[in-house]
Order: sequence, then structure tokens, then C-alpha cells
Amino acid sequence: PLSSAMTSPSMINFKLVDADASEVRRQPLEGSIIGSRNNHTDANGNAATQVIRMSDRSASYADRLVWSAFIPSHVVAMSANSVWTVLATSDSHLIVLSSTTGTQRIKLKLDSTASQLGLEGSRCCVITK
Repeated sequence: PLSSAMTSPSMINFKLVDADASEVRRQPLEGSIIGSRNNHTDANGNAATQVIRMSDRSASYADRLVWSAFIPSHVVAMSANSVWTVLATSDSHLIVLSSTTGTQRIKLKLDSTASQLGLEGSRCCVITK
């Protein structure tokens, strides 16, 4: 659950992008990077968006990967702090992952696609179209 008693991690926001974009979006986060890539193909050949957290302290990819999660829809907006990684998807879902483990914590269906997304501490603000 989102608790206001947690320490207030710094706020980081991503701009909205075209849902069909396959670009990699990255952001620094306390000695690591969280990023997402639409149009990724998983190990079973399914199209998905890959969300990863990598440490920037090691040299090899295998040593740097902290966690990887796959989201079935395109990510149109993303915001993260040391506790939560929040994703808004093209099919009008809001998905909250643990920034520590990549585990999905919450998945909400929005009334429409997000037009703005912000995260500050344990509070998330979503404005839909």
C-alpha cells in the first residue's frame, strides 16, 4: 500500500510518448537506471514492453540487471522513485511496480488513457484525456 509515512523520495517524471514508439527511455535512480522499451519480444516470442532496473556500478550486463518486468501493453508514460515505478499504458491501465524488486503491486483500469503522470513520494497524480 502507498503510505505517506514513507520518506519522500525524489520525484522523477517522464514525458508522454507515442504509444507505438519503440525507443528506450531511461532515468537515473539512486545508483541505477530504470528504463522501458516498447515493442520488445520476450523469450516466448510475445510482443511486450520490457521495464528494467540496472545498476550503473558493474561492467557486464548480467551483473548490472537488478530486475526485469514485462508489461503486455505499450507504456505511454512512466515515473519512478526509490519505492515505486508507475507506468501508464496505451490501453488505459495504471501499473505500479516495486522499484526494488520489479514486482507488480497494483494494476488499475483508468477511464481513458493518461495524458499526464506524476509521482512524488508515495503520492501519484494521473490526469486522463
